[in-house]
Amino acid sequence: VVKIDKAGLPPVVFGDSDAAEIGEPVMAVGNPFGLGNTVTAGIVSARSRDIQVGPYDDFIQTDAAINRGNSGGPLFNAAGELIGVNTAIFSPSGGSVGIAFAVPSKMMTQVADALIQYGAVKRGRLGLDVQTVTPEIAKSLNLPKVSGALVAGVDPSSGAAKSGVKRGDVLLRFDGRDVPTMRELPRRAAQTPVGKTVPVTVWRDGKTVDLKLTISELPEERAASVLPRDKRETGAKTLDVSPLGVTVAEVSAETRQKYGLSKNAAGVVVSAVAPRSDAAVKGLRAGDVLVELDKKKLSGFQSVRDWLDTAAEMAQESAFVLIDRNGERFFAIVRFTARED
Repeated sequence: VVKIDKAGLPPVVFGDSDAAEIGEPVMAVGNPFGLGNTVTAGIVSARSRDIQVGPYDDFIQTDAAINRGNSGGPLFNAAGELIGVNTAIFSPSGGSVGIAFAVPSKMMTQVADALIQYGAVKRGRLGLDVQTVTPEIAKSLNLPKVSGALVAGVDPSSGAAKSGVKRGDVLLRFDGRDVPTMRELPRRAAQTPVGKTVPVTVWRDGKTVDLKLTISELPEERAASVLPRDKRETGAKTLDVSPLGVTVAEVSAETRQKYGLSKNAAGVVVSAVAPRSDAAVKGLRAGDVLVELDKKKLSGFQSVRDWLDTAAEMAQESAFVLIDRNGERFFAIVRFTARED
């Protein structure tokens, strides 16, 4: 933020980037290739673009010609209001191909206001690890539709934990608005004032639950059928969990050292994955820790055997698995591997 000590300078009028509509005309001003005060025109091609440069991606996409030297320049609507700041282009050649991105004015003003007031950007934090709700996960949890953010972990010291949010919940609404995708949630939380208490709705055990959640500050460093029992290994260092297509070992000093597991790792550790199994398709690999199976905590081989018995009795065809990989937790639906006679 730069303060200019001079009177008589006409200020730029900020527009509402949230009100920008796809197809409406826009103008980009910049200094492409050193050619100062260049104006190009186009339309708003898309809104809320996620181009994978950070957790808060929310870009306006435009086909106005933007090249090197345009970055930091304004994007105006037809009323002459600033609705974005030109930031990036997609280009195999390095020149404009009609795909450019601008930071919305709403996000820009929030950042500027925070810098003026606090001298730093303060972003809201939920204290949750969330992941995408896939069609498989939605079906497993009996969700009415594929939407929301699946909670894979909860920081015990966070406002989310104090509000009652639990691992395995699906967060459907945040501060009075639906959460259509997982990527939407961190962005909204970051834009929410620190200390504000907001209503949230989660999906839990087949029904919605309403909670109140207080936003904390984000630290700077931080974002088939089951095989019969006689086919399982017993009294060994590993256990063959054939329905899942994996072999597991208990968490011990030996496996912690072998796989580089943290001191807090709990469950059973994957030692091998069957090549043509759904577990392999889903990306499971040796060193992953299975923390839960169908929301039942694992604490060793016996807990896995108990789950296998229950899965057999229920004639399950898949499992809802909580996985810990290098301290990051996420869920996966793993379809059972068919028995080969």
